Amino acid sequence: MSSSSDNQLGISNLNITVHVESLIKTIVRAFYPDECVCVIDVLLRDKFLRDDDMGPRLSIPVKQLRRTMEYLHREMLVKYELVDDLADGGAQQTKFWYVDYNHCVNVIRWRVFKLKQQSEKAELLARSS
Repeated sequence: MSSSSDNQLGISNLNITVHVESLIKTIVRAFYPDECVCVIDVLLRDKFLRDDDMGPRLSIPVKQLRRTMEYLHREMLVKYELVDDLADGGAQQTKFWYVDYNHCVNVIRWRVFKLKQQSEKAELLARSS
């Protein structure tokens, strides 16, 4: 669709962002444990965060938070960028975590597609037996 047809439908970038955030929150609440829900909520609200900053906000030990973040990363719901703290006098690289909306929506679409495929396959097997 072109941007002129988007405007005719009443869709704006802000509106799309609200809907994408709502989709992500709904999926995470439906299929993931509570600690994942809390982490995603914080990331959606604050956009980019270090795990060191998230731990105190969520009252979760940093070790457990890192384990949760790695799980969400394997599930392809969050991404991170390594930022070199050495230039600022730090001792190492730091991970800044974020939710890539486009990637996350594509992952959800792919999983719905795979679920539909499995459902159709199971239905065909049930009908044939």
